[in-house]
Amino acid sequence: MDLLIDAEMPFSEFEAYYKHLQVMSNFDTLVDLSGETLKK
Repeated sequence: MDLLIDAEMPFSEFEAYYKHLQVMSNFDTLVDLSGETLKK
């Protein structure tokens, strides 16, 4: 929480950014899985 205060970032913006990171991670996982499937 101190980090958000120091960065002057509202919690709602942090939450949106965190959700974005989760979605991007899931997308990367799907790309990796599809690449393995295509190699077979």
